Amino acid sequence: MRGASSTGWLVRGRLEVTVEGMEILNTTPPKNILEILTENRSSEFTEIVLNTYKKAHSFNFAELFGQNVILPYATYFTSEQILQVLNTYTTNAQIFQANESPSIMEQFYELTKDKISDPRLRKGWEDWVEYVTVKDRFSEDYLSKSFRQKLITDGFRLSNP
Repeated sequence: MRGASSTGWLVRGRLEVTVEGMEILNTTPPKNILEILTENRSSEFTEIVLNTYKKAHSFNFAELFGQNVILPYATYFTSEQILQVLNTYTTNAQIFQANESPSIMEQFYELTKDKISDPRLRKGWEDWVEYVTVKDRFSEDYLSKSFRQKLITDGFRLSNP
């Protein structure tokens, strides 16, 4: 059964990846899209995931979206999309300053580090590491000791190891 709903074009209760469904997702408020993307996981939604993450409007939303959408979608992301996540992290204060963001990024790193052989991605992670460790932004324990050790083991230089 196909029909319009408040969340898009549904086929047997799931959002169908169609032009209509994508248009509806693009205009859905971020608070609603969290639920939609969690329940309808597909690699075809990665651009919508990234666009929604950029619009994180609160610490709570940044944490919920990071844990429930960014991490589950991490393995779908291309190197370029991972770079977008890293850039969004450093340019959106709601994400960067959310309490759980360092932990989310540690998990994100683990889920995506198999792509680190891409020189552009390696440089992106190096830039991210420098950004979060220079003067430790907020505190010297912004990144956990275990994450710091993983980064050092993987060859990253930390400004404040």
